[in-house]
Amino acid sequence: MSFLERATTELRNTLSDAYGSLVYGDDAGAPSVLVLILHPPASDLCFLEVNGRAYVSSVAPDGDASSAGVAPRDAVQLAVPLSDTSWSERRAAAHALTLERR
Repeated sequence: MSFLERATTELRNTLSDAYGSLVYGDDAGAPSVLVLILHPPASDLCFLEVNGRAYVSSVAPDGDASSAGVAPRDAVQLAVPLSDTSWSERRAAAHALTLERR
């Protein structure tokens, strides 16, 4: 990727983030890493997409996501659906954090 392509991508992402902050507001919190393992059927979270970015649109107040601190308007950086249910939560969390660092 050339410098110009990279700069264009960064500018596009910056404008997208500014739009998301304007439309959905900023929770004024510091960025944090949260690994949340949801087992099917995981219906306590709803998502929406704005300019190619995923945001949490609603959280069931009595669900696992709410208990873990997920709130509406949180940005989703990485979501990995795993069909292999034999993974332990520790292994799944380690895998998600490894992918996040890439």
